[in-house]
Amino acid sequence: MPGGWESTWARLLGELVRRGRKVTVLTPRQQVDWPIETVHNGVRVLRLAAPGRSQWSQFRYLARLVKSLRKLRPEFDSALVAGLGGDAYATLGAAQRSNFPVLLQPERPGIDGDCYRQVEASCGSRLKKRCYHADAYLAATPLLERELIAAGYARSRIHGVPLGIDQSP
Repeated sequence: MPGGWESTWARLLGELVRRGRKVTVLTPRQQVDWPIETVHNGVRVLRLAAPGRSQWSQFRYLARLVKSLRKLRPEFDSALVAGLGGDAYATLGAAQRSNFPVLLQPERPGIDGDCYRQVEASCGSRLKKRCYHADAYLAATPLLERELIAAGYARSRIHGVPLGIDQSP
């Protein structure tokens, strides 16, 4: 996996596997030669047909995500979503119907970050309103914590988790 958030998630998921958790990742299939299903370091990876650039293709991708979550529901006890965007919106919608906890991890702070996009995007307020219903928010940096608080997210559900990994023994 490349650097940045991919490395962070690889460490987080590796730690969950090390602690005996069964981990499945749903992700877009960005290259047609990538397998639809694989196992990487004990983590099951299921790739959904990637969305294109149009809003309609984004909608179809999110519908596939919801369908996959419903189908896999007997196999998991919670969902951890990278970002406060469309994947979070779809997962929280599926959770309302299928009753599972959802944890959201904003991907980055600042002008390119999730909280800012929720202010600037055309459907940002709708997205933000649904994201308010997550069970917890994992902030990898103090700046992300502050941005979540400033954006109105419940302080009691924001947890500072450096690089997405609990560092305690």
